[in-house]
Amino acid sequence: MKRLILYYSLTGHTRAAAEQLAAQTAATLCEIRTVKPMPTSRFSQIMYGGMLSSFGICPKLANEPPAAEDFDEIILGLPVWAGKCAAPIRTLLKRKELCDKVTAVFTYSGSGDNSGCVRQLRQWLPHLRETVSLTDESNPLSAENDQKWSAFTEAVLAEKEVRS
Repeated sequence: MKRLILYYSLTGHTRAAAEQLAAQTAATLCEIRTVKPMPTSRFSQIMYGGMLSSFGICPKLANEPPAAEDFDEIILGLPVWAGKCAAPIRTLLKRKELCDKVTAVFTYSGSGDNSGCVRQLRQWLPHLRETVSLTDESNPLSAENDQKWSAFTEAVLAEKEVRS
């Protein structure tokens, strides 16, 4: 089974998780980047990213992901901004061929409340089976990340065994 892990990472949390998952699953990694870089100050990132996500703005991407038809499934990794899907991922999700291949999603947020984002993703991704919502280390809820991540990767790997 050929897997693609498509992800966007602003602070590096999502990137680290994507790299770890790729090592466990032998998946191809693709980091999404935007044409216009995000601001460098944390406050500006929160304000600008939150505005993009809140208003449904889809920034232009600097790179194209590999062709969806080259993969059996896609795993999506993203930060949650203002309770919503990070804007660069929203740009990707305009492509039906990508949405039809996504079977698993992992999210990161500072607040710990990823539920609205996950509900939204479930509406857009018809074949979504596995999700995990993780929290940045600055949040006390991050103590649960290891256990949640283990359960998620186990479920993703089990799907491979069932479908192979």
